[in-house]
Amino acid sequence: MPLSAEQGAQVLEAHGILSCLAWGAIIPLGAVLIRVIPSKKSWIIHGAIMLLGLSMVTASFGMGLQRLWAYHHDIGKFAHTIIGTLLFAMAWVQPILGTTHHFLYQVSGQRSLISAIHVFFGRLFILIGMVNGGVGLLLRGNATRAENIAYGTVVGGIWVVYILLSLGWEIKRETRSAEEGKGRSESESSDVSSSRNMASAMAMKA
Repeated sequence: MPLSAEQGAQVLEAHGILSCLAWGAIIPLGAVLIRVIPSKKSWIIHGAIMLLGLSMVTASFGMGLQRLWAYHHDIGKFAHTIIGTLLFAMAWVQPILGTTHHFLYQVSGQRSLISAIHVFFGRLFILIGMVNGGVGLLLRGNATRAENIAYGTVVGGIWVVYILLSLGWEIKRETRSAEEGKGRSESESSDVSSSRNMASAMAMKA
């Protein structure tokens, strides 16, 4: 169904708002909360927020397609639409990886290769989503220089905070693992020493 100029502008605006909120706020928030909430159930909150973000991405993608088809444009015509389509497809892979990671962790109690892939690509997709939002603003053509700068400043700041929190959590996790390993090693050494002392005492009595 053809869109009027006013309808096309409304669809485009809604597309941009939903996409920017998803990649610039909701999805980074979900990624951070699973790190900072001290609960074994934090994955539930993480999953719920990520599903909200994914729903927003899906709705935004649908609006983008509607806009393209209304004006008879091809997806491969613009860098923004190519990146957006690939990002949309890969975003739907993330819940599968996340669910697989959760069940593997429940079984083994350890992070797996799936975990590393899920985390790495999650961070990469957030960055690409933020960048593609800027590409979309440029494609729109009527965004002012101030609007472009404001967008870049806001999402850039969110990205920096997100990465710092993520790295801080990783460092804390590695430190805790090292301390636990050291504690186990000292405990094992103490047990061995006690066994040797006991054996020596028994030998002397004999």
